[in-house]
Amino acid sequence: MLKKTHYIQFKTKNKPKTHIKITYYNKQILKISKIKFLGTYINDTINWKYHIEFVLPTLSAICYAMRIIKPYVSLEMLKIVHYSNFNSTINYGLPFWGTSPHGKKIFRMQKKIVRIMMGHRKEASSRNLFRKLKILPQMSQYILSLMMSITKNKNQFTVNSEIHSINTRQQWELVDGSRRREMGISGGGSLRRRRPTQACSAEKKKKKNTRQHTNLHQPTSNLTGYQQGI
Repeated sequence: MLKKTHYIQFKTKNKPKTHIKITYYNKQILKISKIKFLGTYINDTINWKYHIEFVLPTLSAICYAMRIIKPYVSLEMLKIVHYSNFNSTINYGLPFWGTSPHGKKIFRMQKKIVRIMMGHRKEASSRNLFRKLKILPQMSQYILSLMMSITKNKNQFTVNSEIHSINTRQQWELVDGSRRREMGISGGGSLRRRRPTQACSAEKKKKKNTRQHTNLHQPTSNLTGYQQGI
């Protein structure tokens, strides 16, 4: 019985490790670092690395099959093959592993199959190819899956209008998870409007370059003018 019984001790990098032992009738239960549960690999750090590595060979085989059949079928048939094989594979469990840093490998594979479908080389940009095929990139599919999940389970969430009667622009937004805990509200989840980190850093870099360009081409004669230029 205990041969098939295991346990995972979840951990984080920032907190010290705590060594625990679980026994049953004086027999120690084996500790493991990863396990396959309902077709999804879960590891002790929950970074979804092993699950993505498990999915990648399947996606690579689909890309190879797509390359083989492309000269003999139409574009519509290629899209059917894509949605029935490639898209269904990456959509399984996507709300869980969608934000994993290892998900970039999945996105690279998605760009690869899009280029194969359109007959472009690997150096070609894939942004317009996604638009022409009307296929959502991985991160867009992740956001869509979250929206669909919230829509199906909207009764489990709380909006601001249920807490107060003040007519504000945020009255239909979901209550943040930290506020829910402070008010003693259980269940549901939180969804906050966040901008991607890459977009924020790119905007800051653009503003910094703009200020430097202004200071170089608009020299000032005193310190006050320089401070105003900044």
